[in-house]
Amino acid sequence: MALCGAGLYLTNRSSQAYQRPVFETIVAEDADAFLELCDPSLQAEVDAPVMLAWMKEINAVMGECQFETGSNFNIHFDASPGSTVVTTAGDMKFANGVTSTELVYQNDKLIKFKIEPDKLGYDWFDGPVGDELYRERTETFFTELLERDYEALKPLMHSSFVEIATDELLNQIVDQTEIWLGDNPRVTITGVENRISEDEGLIVNALLEGNAGKADGSTTIKFDGMKGTVLRFVVTPIDQSPVDDTADEDATDKESSIETLNEPKSNVDNNLKNVQ
Repeated sequence: MALCGAGLYLTNRSSQAYQRPVFETIVAEDADAFLELCDPSLQAEVDAPVMLAWMKEINAVMGECQFETGSNFNIHFDASPGSTVVTTAGDMKFANGVTSTELVYQNDKLIKFKIEPDKLGYDWFDGPVGDELYRERTETFFTELLERDYEALKPLMHSSFVEIATDELLNQIVDQTEIWLGDNPRVTITGVENRISEDEGLIVNALLEGNAGKADGSTTIKFDGMKGTVLRFVVTPIDQSPVDDTADEDATDKESSIETLNEPKSNVDNNLKNVQ
């Protein structure tokens, strides 16, 4: 035991009081239980279906967790009025290797974690466990878009998308979409395509219907950290008039979209922290 700076460092098994609950949720493949350990600010940065995929991959490649820490384990306590921060770091042993681990708690809630299994490849992620969350996210996105509630869209959008999707640009797209659809628009999710292995993200398709017409819509979901957000969207009218083979209309006049350029579609990692 040694006093160092403002904190107290310990290197003994008491550090497992903070590490073990986290690894028990990983072994049980219980993403909801993991999120219950987290501060709300960190919960907002994690999608349970992505975390569950991560847990399953860890168990598959690392084998059984031994719940034994390496000799490099330490724990650091730092207290100030109204706040107690506990940081634990070191290796956790598994049957097939070790995970380099850092957990930071503030007032008994996780605000940061870094868990790096030595057998987990960089390209382990090939999709979330289930797509219901991204169906719901896309339905909400188009609903809020058509209602022109652009502030409500921002939490659903990738940061690079937020930067370019100005209210003026969104208004132009909604103006055109309203011409195609008419009044009382409805959004129905029609399917999901997993193109993550092709570096194209998760494509969620939708049907937009109003009293004057229909349009196909889609979002591209990009995964950063452990969260999937809308990187781009496209709306294309469904032409219900008789086919005119002589028509030579520019296809760009029949599509409304905003997309970011030169953005990788998937970059899931094992390290998360809240933003304060």
